[in-house]
Amino acid sequence: IRDFLKTNEDLEITTATLSYKGRTDSSATISVYTATNGKRRIDQWRVGNEVVTLGETGSWTEVEIEGWHGFVKSAYLE
Repeated sequence: IRDFLKTNEDLEITTATLSYKGRTDSSATISVYTATNGKRRIDQWRVGNEVVTLGETGSWTEVEIEGWHGFVKSAYLE
């Protein structure tokens, strides 16, 4: 049997939690956008939701949440 896809066993997935003013247990929602300009919102998610972080660009973090890919202000991540 031949391996067609090599995997990286050292791959580490980094996660964060959506938060507002340092809290992850309120009814606040955080917007996730298609780009770092904050003009086109994908949706809003309640704080406390976990996201996969993919990288940072300035004050924005690239994330994946519930199958969606977008950007959130880094200040809203714990």
